[in-house]
Amino acid sequence: MRTNVTTSMTVRDALLTLSCLLVLSGSALAHPRHTSIAEAEWNAKTGRLEIALQVNPIDLEQALRRMADRPIDLDKSTGIEQLMQKYLAWSFIVKEADGKQAKLVWVGYEVDLKDAWLYFEVPLKRGPENVTFGSAFFLELLLDQANTINFRVGKLRKSLTFTADQLESVFRADR
Repeated sequence: MRTNVTTSMTVRDALLTLSCLLVLSGSALAHPRHTSIAEAEWNAKTGRLEIALQVNPIDLEQALRRMADRPIDLDKSTGIEQLMQKYLAWSFIVKEADGKQAKLVWVGYEVDLKDAWLYFEVPLKRGPENVTFGSAFFLELLLDQANTINFRVGKLRKSLTFTADQLESVFRADR
């Protein structure tokens, strides 16, 4: 009989441990905020909008996995930088005032446990005024995703936010 009690405790302990692991791994994978924040600063000397985009690395990994149709590990997979550039070109849209697509110039990236930062620049002929911006980052994965671009143009501070319902917006200094 003592054997049964010990076995029952072991099974119970194993189930409790397994439950705790499932809860912890679920909370590590699921995060409460589904947002990206881009800090965009107009550099009048170079004629470029300099952008630092902060995203969740778990979401980025999932988006790249979906795009590449293969397992992706941001720390170990080969070709990560090229995949990031491809996803960025697909999900971050900039159209000049004349309607022509602006080219994104890749600068680099950094990834840690909490954040992934993508750095790039956008040459603009006449600055960001009347330029159409769009950010569809992770909208194919997360219905409640919201993407914000915080602009600094001289002393002007302005933000644009994008969701599944609002994919594009025109930057205007007067609004």
